[in-house]
Amino acid sequence: MRTSIPGNSEDGASGFTLIELLVVMVLMVLFIGMMTPSLASFYAESRLRSGLRRLLAQCQYARDQAVSRNLAVRVNWDIEQGLHYITVERPAEAAGGAEGSSGVYASSGGSTGLTEPEFVPEQTDLGGVQALPPGVTYAGILTRTSDPEKITYVTFTPDGRAEDLAILLENARGTRRAVVIDGLTGRCRVVGVEDLRAAGFQVD
Repeated sequence: MRTSIPGNSEDGASGFTLIELLVVMVLMVLFIGMMTPSLASFYAESRLRSGLRRLLAQCQYARDQAVSRNLAVRVNWDIEQGLHYITVERPAEAAGGAEGSSGVYASSGGSTGLTEPEFVPEQTDLGGVQALPPGVTYAGILTRTSDPEKITYVTFTPDGRAEDLAILLENARGTRRAVVIDGLTGRCRVVGVEDLRAAGFQVD
């Protein structure tokens, strides 16, 4: 039995046999099956990179705002909901205190001997609430000084400093990378797990 394909020949009589069409369909199914894991890996990697870029951009923005506005600025995260967002120290004149930032604050909420200032949500697009991409989760908050389970934010002070911290993200394929914050300079960068270990962070 032959299946005629119009335009395949001058008289239109020749064409593909049914067996030939079935072979082509089987090959296509096999090809798609082989490509599926690669596509899944590609999308998982792409989403992880996207999540890291957004988190890195928000951390860099927080540091810049802290320096330019002479106020403490925090990057907060909600591990269960997969969110991160910025809050800004309420200006002293609005809070009824002295001018300028009131000091350095512990990201774990511990006592520093200073009056804890009030922080309000940032209303800009970059500083607002952002969600991690689908399939990307927080794999851990790593630090050299505080109990990681208690850390829900990192504070950038007006001199640009913060706390040595690594925010570890993981995708659906188990790939992990982190946004690392240098406490002395407040500079942020994305690193892999091996670089985290080399920097002295304890990674499971």
